[in-house]
Amino acid sequence: MFKSGFVAIIGRPNVGKSTILNALVGEKLAIISPKAQTTRHRALAIYNDDQSQIIFVDTPGFHKARTKLGEFMVGEVRGSLEDVDVIMLVIDIPLFFQVFLFRIFKFILLCTILFTAA
Repeated sequence: MFKSGFVAIIGRPNVGKSTILNALVGEKLAIISPKAQTTRHRALAIYNDDQSQIIFVDTPGFHKARTKLGEFMVGEVRGSLEDVDVIMLVIDIPLFFQVFLFRIFKFILLCTILFTAA
């Protein structure tokens, strides 16, 4: 059975969303730069194999907009979320490791315990 779906790659500016996209599809399709906000529009990349097709949506970095361009880019991210099947959140491990990942792992552990007990 052939399956297909859309995956939005979201995250803060300059966390490596485009780098991950390029690695997943095996081609250099998205621009990679150390400068933040290189991606300004949604970019699509398609991965195919014998049983599936995945359309990845590379988005601008999600941030607090201070300019019209910033508002446009945040709008691109929000618009991308409406049209996809899966959201892939890319985070900078050193920045969020102590708080964010701990809370996620704690939540997953709690869910695992609750579902196992049921």
